[in-house]
Amino acid sequence: MRTRAVLFTMVAGAAGALGAAGASSGAGAAAAPLQCGATVTRNVTLRSDLVGCTGDGLVIGAAGVKVDLHGFTIGGSKTPGSAGIRNEGYAGLQVVGGGPHAAIQEFEVGVLVSHGANPSISAIATRSVTYGVRLDSARGATVRGNDLGFFEVGPALDTCSTDTAPAAILLVDSDRALVRDNRAELSGFGILLVRSDDATVRSNGAAPLGSDGNDCSGIVLVGSARATLVGNTTTENRSGKIGGGDGIFVDAASPGAVLRDNVALTNTDDGIDVERAGTKLTGNRADNNDDLGIEAVPGVRGSGNTATGNHNPLQQCVGIVCG
Repeated sequence: MRTRAVLFTMVAGAAGALGAAGASSGAGAAAAPLQCGATVTRNVTLRSDLVGCTGDGLVIGAAGVKVDLHGFTIGGSKTPGSAGIRNEGYAGLQVVGGGPHAAIQEFEVGVLVSHGANPSISAIATRSVTYGVRLDSARGATVRGNDLGFFEVGPALDTCSTDTAPAAILLVDSDRALVRDNRAELSGFGILLVRSDDATVRSNGAAPLGSDGNDCSGIVLVGSARATLVGNTTTENRSGKIGGGDGIFVDAASPGAVLRDNVALTNTDDGIDVERAGTKLTGNRADNNDDLGIEAVPGVRGSGNTATGNHNPLQQCVGIVCG
């Protein structure tokens, strides 16, 4: 049984001023203490945990703001609709962990960016969230080096619908994103791209080796053109629900995808499932999945792919040659 432990203990009764703002201008300027729900208009650095928030943790109120967790935690109260860091409409947000234990926990969304260009989220962890990082109409994003997922907030996961299921990383209408070097696990979907074109998804674990996986699928493209998926690992996505169980899934409305050097192991359905003709698969490995190693529609191109130990009784791959 999966253990969804909250790894960063919340300090009880600490909804007040537990952090200090590091001003981006004026050396020696007085640092006002941070409060839950504060609107941030300049760079801030946490100096202690900011927890017990009943709504949002921090709200971004200007372009170009950097939030440095400095190894501390922003914690909520599992309130529906809440976000640890909320940015609506401002470009250039940076969120950095700044230390080995930096975490955002017990919100519906860890970091939410809506209509803000070029956000960067790096080196944070999320726990007890529905979405670790959610980007809506946020072009040019970088999501790098995070440990995201650990779903606990929200309704029970009854289906693997891409409209409603939780995700460690969710991009909606967010083109030209770079998603790399993340752990995306213990959620519904690991990495889910919806109508988000020209993304690069590189060297992520969704879920990584040794993880308990995700409840739906590892990496999923829905209506997302020209994505490049390179060097990712997708393991233990153990869904018994409709719409889940693949290591990597490319839907029929996602043209021009390139999948190279990915590894898909021990997933409930296929290692890699491609429903769009013209997708290119090169050097991928899909082993020990419950159905096929690779399932591809006619017109998928590829070379150098391998598949062994998959449990389909008839063949290892369909629609593409596997070594």
